[in-house]
Amino acid sequence: MKYTTTLIAAAVLAAAGTTASASVPTGPSFFAGFVWTMGAGPGLTVKYVTSNLPNTPALAGGVSYYFENGWGADIGLSYSTCTVTGTVGYDFLQNGFQFGVGALSDPYCLPF
Repeated sequence: MKYTTTLIAAAVLAAAGTTASASVPTGPSFFAGFVWTMGAGPGLTVKYVTSNLPNTPALAGGVSYYFENGWGADIGLSYSTCTVTGTVGYDFLQNGFQFGVGALSDPYCLPF
């Protein structure tokens, strides 16, 4: 009887672990970080990113606030690892190419 109970408990725990790992959400995410735009200088940015999967390019678009030149709106590409995300794009309000570094709000690879 004890062997059967242990076997059932192990099966339940294995099924729960599989369900928990399968329920991690993938998909779009938000990005926050620092940017540098040619002609506008440094700033802060918030972007919508189409994928939170690591090591996968994704589309990104958002708004930026530059310390010296006010607001910007941009579109570009992002590339994420488990801990950091980089972006490149073009800011239409500041008329310059943009480079950014920051983090996603819900990266896929973190266990929490």
